[in-house]
Amino acid sequence: MNKWFRWYGFVSFVGLLALLIGLFFATAGFIINWTAERGLSRANQAEVNIAEVDWQLSPLTITLKGVEFTNPEQPEKNRVELIQSRFELSLVELFRGRVLVSEVDVAGVQFDTEREQAGWVRSEQAQAAQFDWRERLEAWNIELPSQDDLVDRLAGDTQRAVAELEEQFAARREELSAAQEELPTEDELKAFRDRFEAIIESEPESPTELITAREALSELKDDVKEAQQSVRTFVALAQDVTDATRADYDELRSAATGELENLEQLLSLNPDALPQWSGILFGPAVETWVTRGTSAFQWLMPKLEKEREQIEKPSRWEGRYIDFNSQQASFLIEHAEITFAQWQGALAIQLNNITHQHERLGVPTTFALESSATEKWDALNLTGELAFLEGQLRGAQEWAVQGFKLDEFALLDTDELQAVLSRATLNMTGNAELAGLALSGGSHLDLGNTEFAFSGTHGSVETLANLFRSVNQFSLNVGLSGQATEPGFALDTDLDNQLASAFMTKLRTSASARFNAAEERLQSSLSGINPENLEWLQTLQEQRAQGVNTQEALQEILSAELNDLLESEQERALRKLRERLGGN
Repeated sequence: MNKWFRWYGFVSFVGLLALLIGLFFATAGFIINWTAERGLSRANQAEVNIAEVDWQLSPLTITLKGVEFTNPEQPEKNRVELIQSRFELSLVELFRGRVLVSEVDVAGVQFDTEREQAGWVRSEQAQAAQFDWRERLEAWNIELPSQDDLVDRLAGDTQRAVAELEEQFAARREELSAAQEELPTEDELKAFRDRFEAIIESEPESPTELITAREALSELKDDVKEAQQSVRTFVALAQDVTDATRADYDELRSAATGELENLEQLLSLNPDALPQWSGILFGPAVETWVTRGTSAFQWLMPKLEKEREQIEKPSRWEGRYIDFNSQQASFLIEHAEITFAQWQGALAIQLNNITHQHERLGVPTTFALESSATEKWDALNLTGELAFLEGQLRGAQEWAVQGFKLDEFALLDTDELQAVLSRATLNMTGNAELAGLALSGGSHLDLGNTEFAFSGTHGSVETLANLFRSVNQFSLNVGLSGQATEPGFALDTDLDNQLASAFMTKLRTSASARFNAAEERLQSSLSGINPENLEWLQTLQEQRAQGVNTQEALQEILSAELNDLLESEQERALRKLRERLGGN
């Protein structure tokens, strides 16, 4: 009986163990799929889908098929799609707490593929970023002015200034008219003179006559003071209006002359008035090209950095694995190979020694792109290395592209304007260096045999097509800065100068006639100032002069004293003596 129970227990244990093993084998694919999708989605900041997972135990190999990485900026597209990824791991090292991947094969890499449905995006900021470039394009002025537009714009500014000056004329005339109404009339001025002469001719001699004359002079001065104040106000106002009006008129003429000079400068190949088409058209493209050139940094660096931080700073609530062997790396991918679907095996990337513990390993992580000549390009080369040394992440890489053929490459796609690089041959060289998180370097691009196509409802489509028809080749210089995960780009090119030259050449074919037309219109605008206003300004000057004379005459009355007006007794006696003697 006891023997029976022992066998029964043993069989039960074996059966339970077999059930657990069978359950593990049945669900291992699902667990690997779920774990991989979750981890990759967190790293990608957007949904990652894995169509199928295969695995085998000896040697431990995991194969992921149909891996799609959602583009956070365009959720309806994949940033990268992998037809198959195969990982060969060491099961023994896993039990020892180390991740040792001896071989990684990634096949059929494709970029910017369409998804069946939009993937979810973890970062709302990344999802909103898809609109940033379009908003910047809409904010740019992509209008190319025509010759008529230039002339209309310049002459229109002068015409508006003329209209404003006319309004100021009218307002100042009203103000002066109100001041003129307060001026003494000719009759009032004549009355002042008559009263003044009457006082002088009265020749008061007795005290009573002197008192009466003094009172009459005082009353006259009071009346003259009131009249003089209105004259003084008018004279000051007339001077201010004259100065302000002449200054406005001179400024208007100077502005009109400046507009003519601006037009002449514009017709002399000054491209400042033109939009920067290099940034508008090639900004996104260059950003994509250079980003792919530094993709090794952008993909390896955050993953290795995160792995290093997790080991160096584990959670205080988790158990810790103590690594007594400081000579071997706890995480290492010995070799990885990536091939691309678009170019039928002619392009592959080799990566070696992927780890965050380079000081233990003694060698850096290296990567190199291997390619053979195809119909698409003549040569592609990329080499680089990456390593954590003394707590700092350091890396460097160089790349070179020769004879890369671009066909029907979309540059701009908006509702009103679509731009396509129909064909071009691209040669590119560049380098990048990484120190910590700081990225530096640059790239030089030469594009030759270029052809462009423009379409849409925008008014500049035909003009752009004509201008870009003259562009056969140009160069682009790109400066790299910022962080490896979010690089910044500075674009410098001779394309804008070529377009400006083509645009100005087109303008100069009719420059003489257009310039003369602009000059005539500006002069016509100046002559459009109401002649009556200019005549009124001259009349105002004359009225001001009369006011000054009137003011001086009134001041003589105010300055007069009775004793100064009357003859002394001695002077009167001498005068009468001369009269008796017949003298003068």
